[in-house]
Amino acid sequence: MNEGCGHDASGPDADSLVRQLIAGVDTEDIVVYDASDCQLYGKKHYRRLTGELEHAAEAAGCRPEVYQSIYWWTLVYFPVKPLGTYLVLFRRECDDPDGDADQYRAVKLPMDRGQVRGGVCSRVFSRALPDLWIDVRCGRLEGDKIAVWCG
Repeated sequence: MNEGCGHDASGPDADSLVRQLIAGVDTEDIVVYDASDCQLYGKKHYRRLTGELEHAAEAAGCRPEVYQSIYWWTLVYFPVKPLGTYLVLFRRECDDPDGDADQYRAVKLPMDRGQVRGGVCSRVFSRALPDLWIDVRCGRLEGDKIAVWCG
């Protein structure tokens, strides 16, 4: 696995990560509210689970699908700063008492700079705010391209 490429959810060691997600062992819970200041964007390496993994995911109260996603600090839904790359499994029910949030089991992966640079961030800013310049801690967004990212 290379830091620029993220994690392929269908590789040979992927099943062990998927089993880890399903079991909830050494995972993080990511809860995303509709108007949250953090959001998950992207579905790289999407994989629909089948067979034993599908049944185990459903028995654990999760959708039988996993994918790599970027967790972003957002400003009114616009991604501003990537907080991490995660392999995620959507939970059908959220622990939130109001029930108005989405909850994921997640395993943190090395940051996938390719998904950050070529992903939602540049597309959102190029379409929604093409002349906007935002300085963020690790770099600068200029129109439809990211000039510099740290790392």
